[in-house]
Amino acid sequence: MRFTPIGPELQDLQERYREFHRARGNDLSVGLRLGDLLTDAGLTVERYACRAPVIRVPPGMRPPSWAARNDMVAEGFATDADIKRWEDAFARLDAAQHRPWLFPANFVAIGRRV
Repeated sequence: MRFTPIGPELQDLQERYREFHRARGNDLSVGLRLGDLLTDAGLTVERYACRAPVIRVPPGMRPPSWAARNDMVAEGFATDADIKRWEDAFARLDAAQHRPWLFPANFVAIGRRV
């Protein structure tokens, strides 16, 4: 997921979420590499596509990074004070007239052995 500017507090949340996943060995950008992964596995890429609808962030919407907040605290990537700061930023965002844009990209790749 990508957003147009969402303010420094929520940008901090997103950056820490990426760090949290990197430390777990996860790659949140793997969709960008699906074609190469298929080719490297000896497959022919039959289809590789990205669909990214663009929508305004609706009030009350919370990204996956917010759902992971307690695990991020437990693993040392955030503190209770960070959660409060992020919660306050979401409250301000919910009340804002100007809404940021959200780009939830979905990737699909199909490979076949030849």
